[in-house]
Amino acid sequence: MARKHPLALTVLAMAMVVHGALAAHPPREQPEIQNPRAIQLTVGTPGVSFHQVANWVVVRGLERLGYNVTVVDSLPHRDMYPMFTGSNGEHPSIDIVTGSDLPYNHLPYLGPTKYDPSVNPPWHAPPNWRPSAWRVIGTVIQTVEIVVAAPTAAIVSSVANLTTVPESFSRDIIGLDENTCPACVKNGNYLTQALGGAWHYKQHNGTAFVAAIEQKISAGETEFVAVWYQPTYLNGVVGGKLRQLDGTSPWPTDTVNQGKIIIRNDRISKLTAEARGFLGSMFLTNKDVVEMDGWALQGSPEQAAARWIRENPHVFAMNMGQFNITA
Repeated sequence: MARKHPLALTVLAMAMVVHGALAAHPPREQPEIQNPRAIQLTVGTPGVSFHQVANWVVVRGLERLGYNVTVVDSLPHRDMYPMFTGSNGEHPSIDIVTGSDLPYNHLPYLGPTKYDPSVNPPWHAPPNWRPSAWRVIGTVIQTVEIVVAAPTAAIVSSVANLTTVPESFSRDIIGLDENTCPACVKNGNYLTQALGGAWHYKQHNGTAFVAAIEQKISAGETEFVAVWYQPTYLNGVVGGKLRQLDGTSPWPTDTVNQGKIIIRNDRISKLTAEARGFLGSMFLTNKDVVEMDGWALQGSPEQAAARWIRENPHVFAMNMGQFNITA
């Protein structure tokens, strides 16, 4: 009979010892957080009302799971995101961002340098880039899209038509400003450069945007276009007076996003299994967001989210992992 080499016997003996130890003391899984009330979460979103209403729905869910939540929702994109990424030496105090418009609109804010359109050009992710500091864990807003719209009686039906409009057609594009919709400014400027000539993108805050459009509509003007975003309360205010144009060239193709929930990788350990499930499940349709955004005009984003939760208790509970449906 063949004899085992002494070294082989030693290795075999060590393996048996290790096996016995593992049998007696099996590896433990990552311990579950027993008291989330002891955990502080800071949740951020850009300071725009449609982002804010969706964010408050998420915040209320986390609070019901026992978390102590601090909300950062009053800053423009360029100032909020460094508090999440830690870019430019900023302390990364935000753990989670809700409603991050990806894969396009908000990606420039998630790079290694602070993106301020008035100071420096946007950072562009390299091909096949995988962020190391954060990850996507959910989708809270169905779609976020930057659109070009014209009066319902306008002679144009697509963005391509703008290249051949008569001289009487206004070359001033009515658009939203940098604080309200930076992606509108970016895409609006892209369009004016592509069209050339006297085309110009004029920035407005939400109130001035509505006033400019209503003034033209009241005067019977139909030869103009506007750039805005969806979903928003603006859908209900001017949506019936304007119609979206087909997004043909020279309109860019990267205008449709989803409102993602993202978390820093070094904060994942703060989440219980229930919290991870909730953040991965909590989803709002564009209709939900438009409705809440309209309610917020009469109160606050926080109050609008509370109303949505009251009026949709079974949907909210489902995302919390609970079902209380009677036959």
